[in-house]
Amino acid sequence: MRRQILEGESQAETIAEWIEELTAATLDAYAARGAHPEDWDLAGLTEALHRQFDYEGRVGAVRRGGLPRSASTSWRTAAVKARFAEREGELGPDLSTRSSVTRC
Repeated sequence: MRRQILEGESQAETIAEWIEELTAATLDAYAARGAHPEDWDLAGLTEALHRQFDYEGRVGAVRRGGLPRSASTSWRTAAVKARFAEREGELGPDLSTRSSVTRC
């Protein structure tokens, strides 16, 4: 992968897969499947998403709105991907891909 990056090959697809996997794992850690939404650690989830993805979304609204866990996963993954696209726009595709690979 390092060689591909140095040769200028896009890693967008790989990064999108990583985002999906890491978002799901983070949600599993703080809002476990099968756990009642009242038992989710929303403060921990908020902090983890911020640390991992620089995402500062509101997670409490999910529980209050009664959004199912599967919908929460899809919604959160889309939000994290949007944040990545925003950072890519700020840094340019070359730098955002390199920093994301380093960060993950």
